[in-house]
Amino acid sequence: MDPEEIEKLTKKEIEEIAKNVTDRLKDLVSTRYKRFNKKLLEDLQYAYKAYHRRLLVITGSNHLLQAAYAAYTLTKYEKLVRSKNGGHELKTLYMFHDEFSDAKLRKEVVKRVIKSKTNLFTLTIARYEESDRYLGTTFKILILDLVNDLKPNDVGRLVDVVEGGGLVIFFVPPWPKWDKWMTLFKHNLLIFGYYEPRHVFIRWFKRKLLEHKGIHIYDVDEDEPIKSGVFEEKGYTRSKPEPPRETIFPRKLYELALTQDQVKVIKAMEELIEKPKRGYKKAIIITADRGRGKSCAVGIGCIGLIYSLLEEGKRKVRILVTAPNLTGVQSFFELALKAAEKLGLEPEIVKRGNNILEIHGDNYSIEYWEPIDIPRKNADIVVVDEAAGIHVPLLHKIWRAHRRLVFATTIHGYEGAGRGFSVRFLTALRKDPKTELIEIELHEPIRYAPNDPVEKWLFDTL
Repeated sequence: MDPEEIEKLTKKEIEEIAKNVTDRLKDLVSTRYKRFNKKLLEDLQYAYKAYHRRLLVITGSNHLLQAAYAAYTLTKYEKLVRSKNGGHELKTLYMFHDEFSDAKLRKEVVKRVIKSKTNLFTLTIARYEESDRYLGTTFKILILDLVNDLKPNDVGRLVDVVEGGGLVIFFVPPWPKWDKWMTLFKHNLLIFGYYEPRHVFIRWFKRKLLEHKGIHIYDVDEDEPIKSGVFEEKGYTRSKPEPPRETIFPRKLYELALTQDQVKVIKAMEELIEKPKRGYKKAIIITADRGRGKSCAVGIGCIGLIYSLLEEGKRKVRILVTAPNLTGVQSFFELALKAAEKLGLEPEIVKRGNNILEIHGDNYSIEYWEPIDIPRKNADIVVVDEAAGIHVPLLHKIWRAHRRLVFATTIHGYEGAGRGFSVRFLTALRKDPKTELIEIELHEPIRYAPNDPVEKWLFDTL
């Protein structure tokens, strides 16, 4: 179908086409793709053992075949997973631009096949504008429709929601034409008087896809693989973290840590139990790549602080948490809630929509506030998550207004800690003689094993 025909399709017509593709799926998938897919599944078996991810890129102008081939791979992936763990849920996130009819068509085909030909998949479909709400969540499969647009931020944010043994799928434009493909992102970068955008990033993006291991690329127009292979890896078992010999927080809290890095964060937060001297401050700086569990560790540590301060006789403990948006602190709240329940603190929650806004109980509260509100609020401890996303002058106001603080931020990738946080703000903290500073960097990933090939590609590309 040509673009003009697709653009005129009604919702009912799109659904009818998707149904037809689903019914004829086996016949539509070529013998060459089936051979390619067999090799991909062999590679996924190694990924499963190593607790790593794989990336499948499907390129071309035939929208129906792109979607059909991806859907076919998902049906075969389900059989692989069933043979490994007997049938655990396969959470799948599908991101697309709903203003394009061709994107709706690809989405509808994948959705229809999953509903009618699989049993383990639970499918979440969302627009890229909603991507914030999925930060900190975990999925087994991620499908990014990048045909109509490719924003580096979207890729950087979303790829890391996939756990070990999982699969990332990209739909992209025809490989030879992709360099000069006009996307929304490129269009928005145009400068008045210049009608041809630079195509540097797409060329770089393609080159990195070809360079890195664990990535499979198939051209539906030519019906041939551009890149395929098996990346043999050893099995992986995560070692259980050991709590410190001496702790102030209850040892039960340390049992919630998944890595030794998280144990370090929880232990460091014990330093905030004691108030700094008048005129002095204590600040903990936590930096990490995405997916290292920094927010979760801070959430556990906050419950440790509440428990310890109440044990010391403090009548009420108030902790404020802030971030560029509420969705970004949901993993913090989820682990804080789990930790509070583990210690029998009988927590109650306040929600805004689907997001936790506050956790409270007898004589304590952990409350989310917008960054601009934090300097004028009273609190025993303040937590600033994704601090690099907050303007430096506001970070200074928060620092000046409070005496016990935790700043956590991402340091790698397209939206990692920029010069504002790492040079201007952090340098000021280090130079201040009245601020006792504890700095921690987390290295071990949570959702997948170290040396994941998809993460290596992502870090090298963005």
